[in-house]
Amino acid sequence: MENVDFNKEISVEEARELYKANGNKLVSSSTDAFVTLRDINKIYPNNVQAVFDFNLDINKHEFVALVGPSGCGKSTTLRMIAGLEEISSGHLYIDGVLANHLSSKDRDIAMVFQSYALYPQMSVYDNISFGLTIRKELLPVYDKDGNVVLDENGEVVKKIRHYTKKEIEERVFMAADILDLGPYLDRKPKELSGGQMQRVALGRAIVRNAKLFLMDEPLSNLDAKLRVQMRSEIVRIHEEVGATTIYVTHDQTEAMTMANKIVVMNKGFIQQVGSPLEIYDHPRNIFVAGFIGTPPMNLVEATYDNGNLVFKDGYSIKLDKDSIEKHDKFYQERIVLVDEALKQLTKEDISILEARKILLSLNGYRLKEKNEQKKARKSLIKMIKGLFKKEEKVDLDKIEIEEIIKEIKSIREQYDSCLTSAHSVKFGIRPEHIYFKGQEKGEVSEFLKTKTELVEILGSEFIAYSDTGFGRLIIKSQEPVKPRTDYEISFKLDRIHIFDEISTLNILF
Repeated sequence: MENVDFNKEISVEEARELYKANGNKLVSSSTDAFVTLRDINKIYPNNVQAVFDFNLDINKHEFVALVGPSGCGKSTTLRMIAGLEEISSGHLYIDGVLANHLSSKDRDIAMVFQSYALYPQMSVYDNISFGLTIRKELLPVYDKDGNVVLDENGEVVKKIRHYTKKEIEERVFMAADILDLGPYLDRKPKELSGGQMQRVALGRAIVRNAKLFLMDEPLSNLDAKLRVQMRSEIVRIHEEVGATTIYVTHDQTEAMTMANKIVVMNKGFIQQVGSPLEIYDHPRNIFVAGFIGTPPMNLVEATYDNGNLVFKDGYSIKLDKDSIEKHDKFYQERIVLVDEALKQLTKEDISILEARKILLSLNGYRLKEKNEQKKARKSLIKMIKGLFKKEEKVDLDKIEIEEIIKEIKSIREQYDSCLTSAHSVKFGIRPEHIYFKGQEKGEVSEFLKTKTELVEILGSEFIAYSDTGFGRLIIKSQEPVKPRTDYEISFKLDRIHIFDEISTLNILF
C-alpha cells in the first residue's frame, strides 16, 4: 500500500484515487478497535453543527447504544458511520479500514431502521432474500459437483458473483430459524404483527452476514409490551450472530437493558461513555445524572461549606474525609485547566472555533440556542458600530475571543473562591438511596422531616413524591408508603453526588 497520512484531511477526489490505488482498502495500524471514530464533526451547509469532536472506540462483538434526547446528534452519527451522511472532518475506521469516503455498499454494514420498509407485494421469504438476489460479492467458486475449488496453495478460490439460489435459501432459513419466522415465510407483511414485521427487517440484516449492524430506533413504532419482548430478542440475536451492533435510541431504559457500552450524548457532544452500571452509579455530570435512571436522580441546590453540605432550610450533611479531599482536588485541577486554557487563548493564531470549544469545555457545554446566538451576535455588531466609524474595518472574531477570555478569567476567580470559601453546588441522590426511618441500610445522614404528597404504586415498589424544606424529592421504597403523611428520611452517605455549578461535572466522580 502506498504511504497515506491518516492525520491529514483529504478531499473526495484524492480519496477516490487512493482507494483505487490500494484495492479499495486504506488500512491504518493506529487503531486496534473494530470501529473507531476520531475527532468526527458534522457541520451542515447552513453552518449548524450537529456533532462535535466525537471520539469513540468500539470493539468486535460489542453492543453499543448511542442514547440521548431528540436532536442530540445520535442518528446523525449513525448515518455518518453508515455512509448516508458526509463526515465534515475527522476519521472513521471500520475493521481498520479508513471508511470516510467509502460508499455504503463497500462498508459491509447492515441497517435496521425505525420503519420496517418491507415490500408489501413480496412474501417474508422474498423480503429477507431480496438484498442477496441483487447483490454481488466476493464468494467461493464451486465445481460442478458442488465442491469448493482450491488453488495450488490450498486456498479457497473466490470471485465476484451473485449468490446462487441454494446459498440464498440456506441463509434465509438460517435467519428464519434465529428469528422464529419459519412458519411465516410464505406470508405477506400485511398478515404479520408489528413484532413479526420488525423481525423480518432484522432478518434482512442477518442474511447479509455483515461485519456491523446499525440500528436506528427500531422499536419506537411498537407498543410498550412488544418493545420489552423485542429488546430481549435483539440481544439474543446479537449474541447468536456474533455481530458488532451500534444501536440508537432516545429511551434510556432500552440502552440500560440491552447494551454493554452506552454513549450518552447531548447537543452534539459525548457526555459519558461506560457500561450501564458505571453510568448509573457514577454519572460524569448533571445531564447524565438527570437523564439516566427511572425515576431520575434527585438534584437540589446546596452550599458546600468547610466539609458540610448545607441546604436552604438549614439541614446539613457532614462529608467524610475522602469526599472533602476529592472536592479540593477537583477545584485544584480545574484551576490548572483554566490557566492552560488562558494560555491557549492568548496565542496569535487561535481561531474563533477553537476559542469557543475551549469555553464550552470549561462551562459544561452550555450551548446557547440558535436564536440566542443570533441575538448576541447582533447586539455585538450594534455595540461595535457605536464605537467605530462605519468605514473602519472591525474584526468581530477578535472581539469575541476577548469576550471569551474575560468569561474564562471570571471562571478562574470563581474556582479560586471555591477552595477558600462557601460556594453553591448541586446535590444529587438516587430515589432508591433515600430511606424512610426504619428502612435505612449502611451509614446514613441525620434524619430529615418530610411529607409525602403523591405515591405511585408499581406492584413491588412505591414511588413517593415528598416535600422538604429545600425542595421536592422522589423516593423509591420497597415498603408501602402513604400519601399526605409525615415521615422522617435519611440519605445513604456513600451514594451521594456533588456537582460543580460552573462545569456541571461530578466532583466525587
